[in-house]
Amino acid sequence: MNKINVITHAGMWHADEVLACAMLQIFHGDIQIMRVNEVPVNLPLNEIPDYVIDIGGVYDGKINFDHHQDDSMPASCELIRAYLAWQEPNNIFWNSETLARFSKRVSDIDCNGPEKMKEQPTEFNGMIRRAFNFEEALDLAYTVIQQIQDSVHRIEDSFNKIMLTAKLEDTVLIALDFVPEWRERLPQIMFLITPNERGEGYMVVSRDPEKYPLPKSGSTFIHANRFCAVYPDIDLALATVEMLKKRVDKYNQNPLTQHVNI
Repeated sequence: MNKINVITHAGMWHADEVLACAMLQIFHGDIQIMRVNEVPVNLPLNEIPDYVIDIGGVYDGKINFDHHQDDSMPASCELIRAYLAWQEPNNIFWNSETLARFSKRVSDIDCNGPEKMKEQPTEFNGMIRRAFNFEEALDLAYTVIQQIQDSVHRIEDSFNKIMLTAKLEDTVLIALDFVPEWRERLPQIMFLITPNERGEGYMVVSRDPEKYPLPKSGSTFIHANRFCAVYPDIDLALATVEMLKKRVDKYNQNPLTQHVNI
């Protein structure tokens, strides 16, 4: 099987094309990267590019993935990520919110600059800039993408396993263990109830502690921001959630009420 040919720009490497190349490595398994100052023409058949990334001034969503000709476009890593997600619409990893958020952050810093985006010293873009050479940067990006991929699959497996025994009651999810990414995956759920991992009782987690602040009454532990609290038993945890829902529903029906005392 022939290697996938990738062309990108020479000179100083940037996080967007390095990340794009790493994603293609994960996707295809074996790629050959040619770094150039200009996109070459009349290449031998075995060197014709399958992808031209971050160079050439063209975006067609098939072979050419440059963004410099249009300041409204995201960086090349986002163009490649979206393309791979489109190629495999049922692939959990390429279509994951985790990868999308990571790639978008890299793209935003590349397009707008580290100062405007308030880049932190430990963020991916800065780490790539500090690599010794392109090869080291690519190895780092490949490792990061592999870790994200492993994490996405572990979370997916864990979510599916836990949900087999979980119970849905209106806007409340009761599970035997903490449900990863429940806020993103189950937008209708306002409260998660699980056994307390640190001891006896049941933990209640609120999606929106400003609207649904958990009450101190009856709790054996409560976070200062009142987004999570522990209650001695499942009955009290359920009763607390139901009481809170009724109070907030009553508050929503009365626009003159300034706040809910809980």
